[in-house]
Amino acid sequence: MKRVVVLLPAYNEEETIGKVIDEIPVKKLEKEGYKVTVVVANGPSTDRTEEIARNKGAIVYNIAKGGKARDVKHALSMIDFPYDYLVMLDADYTYPPQYIYDIVKALEEYDVVIGSRLKGKIEDGAMPKVNKLGNWGLSLIATILYGKKISDVCTGMWGFRKYVLDSIEIDANGFDLEANLYVEAVKKGFKIGEVPINYRKRPNKPKLGNGNPWGAVKTGLKIGWYLVRKRFK
Repeated sequence: MKRVVVLLPAYNEEETIGKVIDEIPVKKLEKEGYKVTVVVANGPSTDRTEEIARNKGAIVYNIAKGGKARDVKHALSMIDFPYDYLVMLDADYTYPPQYIYDIVKALEEYDVVIGSRLKGKIEDGAMPKVNKLGNWGLSLIATILYGKKISDVCTGMWGFRKYVLDSIEIDANGFDLEANLYVEAVKKGFKIGEVPINYRKRPNKPKLGNGNPWGAVKTGLKIGWYLVRKRFK
């Protein structure tokens, strides 16, 4: 039996964390012979995120410093049980957990699998035009710089085989985490696959760029600089 970890980076997601955990296709995966464990990287929420996640049966790792990349890095180092695959998605309910199944099945063939929003259906109002244009542009830049096509380098839904996570270095600090993961996967020669996913409108205020276009542009520039800097380092 292969063991799957579902990792949910979360910060003040009391409105959505329970719904995300409820929609994880645990029974469907168990029927296919997978054992599923939900892990929440909680960093550091001041609401009921931890309480709700624990009540839903998740393992919760409380991260002191915060910042998505740091939360993920620390959570990975804290997992003290064996597993084969890990699927990571944001806990804000924008990424439908049903696609965890598709990503796990794709991991039978690939080392790394991304859930591509730009290949799926984006719900009206879920991704402002500036964000969509930025995602497309950053993905094009990544493809040109590294020679490995990727359609959605900023996606928050990823799948990995365990040995990939053991060999990559996470040195990002925030929302450049996904660019970090892509760069490391390409440089280490891992086989990358994509699964089309739908993308839902966030129930509450977006955190990327603090919910305003200029903030999103600033974040996009940071991600672009990370891609360029790592290519020529």
